[in-house]
Amino acid sequence: MRRPRIARRFKFALEKNNMRPIDLANKSGMSISSIAHYVNGRYCPNNLRAIELGKILHVAPWWLMDFDVEDDINKLEGIVKEYHLRYGLPETQEEPEEEPKGYYVNDETIKMAQRIKDDKNLAVLFDATKDVSPEILQETHKYLQFLKAREKNDT
Repeated sequence: MRRPRIARRFKFALEKNNMRPIDLANKSGMSISSIAHYVNGRYCPNNLRAIELGKILHVAPWWLMDFDVEDDINKLEGIVKEYHLRYGLPETQEEPEEEPKGYYVNDETIKMAQRIKDDKNLAVLFDATKDVSPEILQETHKYLQFLKAREKNDT
């Protein structure tokens, strides 16, 4: 059965990467006849080959296999499972904890930082570009280190 869209996609990906079928065969370790079958739309690569070829051609494996993701989500899940098995990855991965949305991680600190920033006399803590001497910035830095050390010893 001819698969003209697969043929077009392979030809497009080869052209995009400035490659010839023989180059793809050499890089992938697959035979030139297998690559020719894909480029001519005679066969569709299996999941693992599509993954390998997708890496080399810098395209998604499902795209090479002519999947319409909305219609073929189960097939895509099969590719993902095979990929995970082949590379020893867990089938599901834990999601990383959500990053704090701002610089400060607790609400009390956010409120206090805003009060300090709004106070003209203390705003230097937030604006190092003001016309402040390096000595004052150094003293401010030392004082903050002192306060943090004191807080650490209190706990």
